[in-house]
Amino acid sequence: MTGAIVLFFIVIIAFMLITEIFTVLFRLTGLPEAKARLQVVSLLTTCGFTTKETEIFVTTPARRKLAITAMIFGYAFSATLVSAFVSIVLSLGSQYDSGIWITFGILLAVLFVVILLSKIKFVKNAFDSLIFKLAHKLSKSKTKNFLKVIDDYGLNSIVELTLIDIPNEFKDKTLENIKIKQNYGLSVLAISRGNKIINNVARDEVFSEKDIITLYGNFNTIKELFIDNVEKEKEENKEI
Repeated sequence: MTGAIVLFFIVIIAFMLITEIFTVLFRLTGLPEAKARLQVVSLLTTCGFTTKETEIFVTTPARRKLAITAMIFGYAFSATLVSAFVSIVLSLGSQYDSGIWITFGILLAVLFVVILLSKIKFVKNAFDSLIFKLAHKLSKSKTKNFLKVIDDYGLNSIVELTLIDIPNEFKDKTLENIKIKQNYGLSVLAISRGNKIINNVARDEVFSEKDIITLYGNFNTIKELFIDNVEKEKEENKEI
């Protein structure tokens, strides 16, 4: 019975971690956190979701692969939880061991601590940032730039861009020279540079390496400018 209790709590904690990881991965594909989390929970619990909501998961191969993987995890979690729960219930009347309840209490406390930590913004952000970086690295992207969608508004999104590789057309040019609003339909809402946060971004501002830029505009346009085009530039430089 002790083993079943331990397994039960391990699966619950693992479910929480996997939910957060898949939420981060879906955010990398262009979904905001709230929408990504809802769909991940639906997939992992095998509850399903509406046809309209399903549309966002079939628009790209990356999302389809993530959705299928999440479903597989969901079935595994469901089967393990049911098995562990049934084992615990069947064992309750057949034996009494004070050590079991001590174990139960310890695991319950651990679960409470995990839930508490997940609610702390600093801890959650640190964990999410780690997953973002690992996922981006495993994607074998040729650029170190990566995007996180903060929220979406129809066709447009608020995106946080970690800028390591500056596109050639933007290097050493001010926002006024780039005409980022007129030419690309993008608005620079803020720039985080080291310990400094620039909220009122001036027209003479120049993008720097390691800037974390908050942009508003079409997600595909942002991705094309800062991910796709930079990857093409790197490929062209290798050929020279």
